[in-house]
Amino acid sequence: MNQPTEIKPSSEQLQKIRLLSDEELYRMACQFIAENGAVDSNKQAVSLGMHTQDWDDLEWYVNHQAGRDWKSQKKYAGYKQFFQNLKKQMAELRTKVEKEWFPPPPEYKTRNERKAWVNHFTILVAREFLQHLEAENFYQSRN
Repeated sequence: MNQPTEIKPSSEQLQKIRLLSDEELYRMACQFIAENGAVDSNKQAVSLGMHTQDWDDLEWYVNHQAGRDWKSQKKYAGYKQFFQNLKKQMAELRTKVEKEWFPPPPEYKTRNERKAWVNHFTILVAREFLQHLEAENFYQSRN
C-alpha cells in the first residue's frame, strides 16, 4: 500500500476541534489555572503559544520549562510545578486525541504514520487549549 498522503483535516474534523475548543478545552484550561494558579509573568504563558508549530517543539519546550531550576528567583517559585503539571496535561491531551477524539485511521499502519497523524491532531488541539490557558492566565493574574 502507498504511504498516506499529507495529513489534512476534513471540515468535519475542524468543526470537531472548534466544538472541543469551545467546550471541553476551555473548561480544561480554566480548571488547570484554578488548580495550579496563574503564572505572574504573562511572558511564560505567551511563550507557550510561540512553540505550537509542531508537537515535538511544544513537547520539548514544556519539558524544558518543567526541568528548569526556577528556585533562583523567589517570584518564580510556583513555575516548576506549573510546568510539571502542564507536561502531564499535555500528555493527557495527546492520549485523548489518539484514543478518543482523532484515532488514526486504518490506512495508517506503521508506527511512524500513526505517530505523524497523532502529532498533527495533537498540535491542533493543543493550540486551542493553550489559547484558552493563556487567556485564563492573563485574566486570573489581573484579578
